[in-house]
Amino acid sequence: MRVTDTHVHFWDPRIIAYPWLQGIPALHKPRLPKHLNGASPVEKMVVIEADCSPEQAYEEALWLQAQAQLEPRIGAVVAAVQLENEARLPGELERLRALPLVRGVRRSFQSLPGGALTSPAMISGARKAAAAGLLFEATVRSGQLRELAEFARQVPELTIVLDHLGKPPVASGAVPEWAADLEQLAALPNIWIKISGLAPEARPGEPLVPQLRPFLAAAVGIADPQRLLLGSDWPVSTARNPQDTYSQWWSLLLEDTLSVLSTPDRDAAARGNAERLYMEAGTTNA
Repeated sequence: MRVTDTHVHFWDPRIIAYPWLQGIPALHKPRLPKHLNGASPVEKMVVIEADCSPEQAYEEALWLQAQAQLEPRIGAVVAAVQLENEARLPGELERLRALPLVRGVRRSFQSLPGGALTSPAMISGARKAAAAGLLFEATVRSGQLRELAEFARQVPELTIVLDHLGKPPVASGAVPEWAADLEQLAALPNIWIKISGLAPEARPGEPLVPQLRPFLAAAVGIADPQRLLLGSDWPVSTARNPQDTYSQWWSLLLEDTLSVLSTPDRDAAARGNAERLYMEAGTTNA
């Protein structure tokens, strides 16, 4: 089965600063297309910004686009913006729209205080991103899913991709409350659900797959298969345990998690939805 990985990161801290990497020796080094090796079914990739210093956000977008010359599987880029920066945002969006591979923008919400997602400045910025024809990747924690749903309701014209299933409480195994909030969010027509980035939420020192299975099963049961996406979150997903490899992640998703879906729905989740959302010209709600 052909796959589009909708969540890959590349970086080079020698060129662009990523302050959060400094405390993680396993990741604080160049992570380039040449380092992503090993057998996998991935034929295309969407590269996501990696929370660099805000003043270098546009430089990072240029650098990421340049990586497509080295890695032909890169089909789209999602760049960083500060949605709430009303003075700078219009110019940033205009510059990003001129880059042929940029299909969307991301503003991490996971460390923001309650109410920040629905502040007037944030909603205004979200509307500007939608008007620019860009999708929006939302990174939140499970406790923010309800607020993200309100954000999505206030900007129905904006296509929103939920990264990492909303960072569910994998370590505690508390599925029901997270699943209930995910179900309400997934019911909104402008929300797409991405299965990615779960390894960092798991208990360290214990096998990963048994911890993930209840959350993966719940997500597949909740999400509309036509708005379901798959991503690896490489290389962040390998920091927990180097033995959690790229190829093993795809085996888990394709041979286990998606096995409950029909063949057309499996193909949509693995490839078709991503191509429709990120690769086709003009991003619109579906």
